[in-house]
Amino acid sequence: MRDLEAKSETLGISTNELMNNAGFSIASHIAKNMGPLKGLKVVSLVGTGNNGSDCLIASGHLAKWGASVTALILKPRAEPDLRSQETLESGISLIDIGEGKGNISFPSVHSLLRNAHIIVDGILGIGTSLPIRDPFKTVLSDIRDLNGKKAKVFSIDVPSGVDSDTSAVDPLAVKPDVTLALGYLKPCHVNQPAANFCGEIIICDIGLPSHLSGEMDTELLSDDYVRPILPARPISSHKGSYGKGMVVGGSDNYIGAPVLAASSAM
Repeated sequence: MRDLEAKSETLGISTNELMNNAGFSIASHIAKNMGPLKGLKVVSLVGTGNNGSDCLIASGHLAKWGASVTALILKPRAEPDLRSQETLESGISLIDIGEGKGNISFPSVHSLLRNAHIIVDGILGIGTSLPIRDPFKTVLSDIRDLNGKKAKVFSIDVPSGVDSDTSAVDPLAVKPDVTLALGYLKPCHVNQPAANFCGEIIICDIGLPSHLSGEMDTELLSDDYVRPILPARPISSHKGSYGKGMVVGGSDNYIGAPVLAASSAM
């Protein structure tokens, strides 16, 4: 993903432009999923790096569209990022719960999360190294405690606490209702155990040039890819209409693979 972003920059698409596109796309999908935002309380959990920036931009759009948005800054960020005119004018309530020190002992965090309608997880992204350490552990524990409660949780790109490349999962990993994958799917979206933590997966267009996808060395076989390849089956057909196949494999004690192969042929 970083390579695609770097190549986009050589084509005249800046990192800031990609982040602005990502923030708008994230907010749009949240609004589409939730319906009218007026009166809804949103708590955005803002980590470091680009994931946090995407979260802030999305939060600004949600606030402009009628939601009451509180952005919790979990670790110090660059001042222009937090205090830009656009961020201030959006109506976000910015709370630095680290008070510039990465200390997460803010007394109202749990209450804010408990009373939210929407939680936006922008804590950790594709650069996550496990295991998770403070200042994120306590907040992630609070989110896990709230799973299945009032708030609907949206994770940006990957759930915090999931390794996007290896698909490993931290015990405190967020288990969102929806994961908003930026640009393309990552290995963690389709490989276990991480795939079980992603909830519904929605791919957000962030403006990456479409021809760059041909340079990726990973391909995913999906129903959408396979379905057009399979021949149409007349309604009056039966199993004898499509020829015969033989599966050779296995042994007396290990018949599982041939059974699966035969089942797939059916």
